[in-house]
Amino acid sequence: MHERIQIDALRTSDALTVETLAAAALRLPLGQLASRTIVDLFALVDVDGLSSMLRRDLVAFAARIEREVADLPDGATWEEFLSEYDAMPAERIPGRFREMLQRESVSEYRNPAARAAAVTRLEGWAEVEPELVKLPVRTNAVQRAQADAAEKLEKRRVSERTPRKRAVREKAPVLLTVQEAEQRDWVRKAALERLRSYGDNGLSEAVLMAGVMHAAKDTYPALAPQDVHSVLLELKKTGMVRQSAGRWKSASRW
Repeated sequence: MHERIQIDALRTSDALTVETLAAAALRLPLGQLASRTIVDLFALVDVDGLSSMLRRDLVAFAARIEREVADLPDGATWEEFLSEYDAMPAERIPGRFREMLQRESVSEYRNPAARAAAVTRLEGWAEVEPELVKLPVRTNAVQRAQADAAEKLEKRRVSERTPRKRAVREKAPVLLTVQEAEQRDWVRKAALERLRSYGDNGLSEAVLMAGVMHAAKDTYPALAPQDVHSVLLELKKTGMVRQSAGRWKSASRW
């Protein structure tokens, strides 16, 4: 059996990180997701503080998984699916997931044994209320980096508007170490890959930067928001990406 995707920290991360973590999983079918990931994504459907786009994607995901569950055949496959949730704490089973099983427990398309198996699980959870998910709020490092970048840009504009009394020698290019060059190349590829996968919708700058930084946490743990922002500006300058209304898109998708 192939390994299924499990995403930790969906219930404990801030909204921006959740959007980054959930992005890939929301496109996967039932059989490729770990049971814990499925219930965590179901639990996020009604959580406050998420973007309207992510909420829409979560609702669509839950509806699709409900259809896939309804299509599972009775017998060993159905029992195997249900058994994955037997060892899970009852409070971790969200209301929407329970409602899905409730429909299956009375479905005319299920045989009596399959309906009874669903009822058994529902009765086991009945005395425990689902855990309410409340995502933490953090001071966003990406927002701080954006503010710093905006401040530097304004200073540069003021400087450009101020007449200069004498010519200033052109600044010598900054020489990067091999490690710095490799890091920038990695960030460049990661940013382009994310933007291309999101097509015409693109990504907000905050989500794009957070996604790149999350992906880099093992390879480049010291990567800072300003490092990512610098690469984005370079990509924009070379015409590989474009920016409009606070969103970044691949130039080939514009």
